[in-house]
Amino acid sequence: MQRIAAVATSADGGDARPKLDWGSAVPTSSARLAWLPAAVVLTLIALATLSAKTVDAVLIVLTVWALRSRLAALQALELSVIVKYMNPALTSYDALSGVLMWLVILVAAGRVAVQAAPSHWRRLLPVLVYVAIAGLLSLIASAAVDISVMKLITFTMIVCTIMLGMQGLSPTEHQAMGSWLLTVGLVVIALSALTLLQPMVAFFLNGSGLQGILNHPQSLGSFIAPFAALLLSRLILQRRSIGFLSLVLAAMTWTVMFMTEARTAASAATLGVMAAVASRLWWGRKRRGDASTGRVAFMVGGMCLALLTALIATDRVGSAVTGFLLKRSGEQQVGAALHTSRGAGIESQWRNFLDAPITGHGFGVYPDGRFPAGISRVFGIPISAPVEKGFVPSAVLEESGVLGGLAFAWMIGSLAAAVWRGQDPLRMALFASALGVNAGEAVLLAPAGIGLHIWMVIAVACSLDGIRISRKVSAAPRVAIAPPAGRMRFPNVMR
Repeated sequence: MQRIAAVATSADGGDARPKLDWGSAVPTSSARLAWLPAAVVLTLIALATLSAKTVDAVLIVLTVWALRSRLAALQALELSVIVKYMNPALTSYDALSGVLMWLVILVAAGRVAVQAAPSHWRRLLPVLVYVAIAGLLSLIASAAVDISVMKLITFTMIVCTIMLGMQGLSPTEHQAMGSWLLTVGLVVIALSALTLLQPMVAFFLNGSGLQGILNHPQSLGSFIAPFAALLLSRLILQRRSIGFLSLVLAAMTWTVMFMTEARTAASAATLGVMAAVASRLWWGRKRRGDASTGRVAFMVGGMCLALLTALIATDRVGSAVTGFLLKRSGEQQVGAALHTSRGAGIESQWRNFLDAPITGHGFGVYPDGRFPAGISRVFGIPISAPVEKGFVPSAVLEESGVLGGLAFAWMIGSLAAAVWRGQDPLRMALFASALGVNAGEAVLLAPAGIGLHIWMVIAVACSLDGIRISRKVSAAPRVAIAPPAGRMRFPNVMR
């Protein structure tokens, strides 16, 4: 986890700082990087499959682990989502499990908040403004004020914890967190592929879409999409020779994602790759490991040609693509199938927005105040009231009107600006794919679920903000010069 890329000189001649190398995030060269987090995740998942009591034990361990450091708090949050969203065919939960899941979040939030610097809080201004506007409008217009307030508190606590925690990490910890997150993702993907040996587990929900070790094919697809975009973008954009393991990992990830039948995930991953390639062509080569523009063009052209050849040479590929897009909708046309699954919901949200364009209808609720999946309460306090909303822009407008929509756009724009300043195409792949998932599942508005994972990906993608990036490809790493004999230099503890 200590691997840091070469130090580059900033364009303005200022102090150089370490650059994070996402290329090393794929666990191909460091046994410690690859197997330690993998072993931890495998152990926790194995324990969670034994009984509801072992689920509780795992959550207690995560709660204690979250106290260790900001990095540990972020790791505990990510693992808690995996435990919370495990396949019902593999595990079960008791009444205590729900409480312990919230305890992990509360402890992680407290651990991060006590070390947050004032400057880190200031950078959360767009998030806090959005929450304030959505909260005020929900008090005015929500059909279930207590639910809206509960969800806003949850949103604020989780999003602020993730963003504050990531900002507080050192460059070495940033590298460790990015590598750790990708390793965890690959473990989940590999285990989900292994469930194919037991179809009653792999396709437990609907008998068609692969859900693997998670509770829903859409959940698995959304979880995988950023990793799929990252792995394929890395193959296209980095100069190093393509290794066998890198190819296997990318192929496995995309195969598992398509088997979920999650069209949103496939679209989001494709968007991430396109954003990475486009940004690389716009920025040019920034690092010694970047592939030349010619090689990037050759890779993209070769992939497009291979796909086109497959479509022309056999009907099976075309039939498979069409079947994927139709996805058990009963429709014969792709456009009609997409309208049935997403378009109708967008139209409904737009009509609801037009009914209350200023105030909206309340954060995280339906306009009629009903919750078909029910409401879970502990001591009268609502802790769960699921809603299913798709296209996030229309969902935001429905919930918080024009004012909330503008505040939400500012929040997303500030995150996009942070990624753009980093000028790293691989981070752009992560960010674009994480946003792309919300074209079909508004998970950004529900960070207590898979949305927490998506916010974690976004935070990692934004974590280069503030670290100076060279506008030239460095010829060689800077070498530190030892101080003259007899003089002792001490580290600047205020850095």
